[in-house]
Amino acid sequence: MSGNYKMVGGGDIIRKEYLRALGIQDVGADSDKLKTALNRAHEIRQFEIDLYWKRATYFWALQAAAFAAFALLWHDPKDNTRLLAVAFAGIGLVTGCAGWLSARGSKFWQENWEKHIDALEGPFEGHLHKTIWIGPDGVQFSVSRLNERLNLILFLFWVFLFAVSAYLVLDIPCQPSKWIIIVIGLIAITAAAGSLFFTRSRLRGKIFEYGINDWRLWPEGKQKSPSILRRFGPDEQSEEVLRRHEPPL
Repeated sequence: MSGNYKMVGGGDIIRKEYLRALGIQDVGADSDKLKTALNRAHEIRQFEIDLYWKRATYFWALQAAAFAAFALLWHDPKDNTRLLAVAFAGIGLVTGCAGWLSARGSKFWQENWEKHIDALEGPFEGHLHKTIWIGPDGVQFSVSRLNERLNLILFLFWVFLFAVSAYLVLDIPCQPSKWIIIVIGLIAITAAAGSLFFTRSRLRGKIFEYGINDWRLWPEGKQKSPSILRRFGPDEQSEEVLRRHEPPL
């Protein structure tokens, strides 16, 4: 069995301590409190998604402004003006790094509330949030992971732009050939574009595939036909659950 599935502790222990952390003593008596917590988790998750894209737009706007200023100033051949362009490249570098880290932080909080929904939805909504229809094209790309990867690529672009522009402005002897810079740039662009193809959604659970008519662990093996994926919740990712032949329903 894949080591990726080995979690510390059993699912029952995790769930018990989770409810204890929420202040739930009796699941039956506190069902209204659990329902309220589930609704609140849905609301905050949506709020975090909205904030995610608002923050992304903010950092994209900052980087666009920094790049426009850099391009405008770099056209002036004066050393002082180009030195100011290097400063704007530095601002772009900082905002690029902040945008990447912000995307990672936003995704962390979004996933936090998704885990709350996974743990709370059972008695009220079944496993709706954890059940996924997968078509013949398989699991598709994660929009948030694509955005996070793109932010990282932009940050590395700013590092490259800052380094090259500073190198040219300082007029350091033995400057590299333009062909070397072009080759390095092409390699970096190819690697960056290629990395985007490794941003598919990360799903862990059990999958029922038509034609095979059986449940198996996912992502072990390849999915060849339309399927139903039952994603594991945070209280189900233990070896005990993974040994079961049937999905954790």
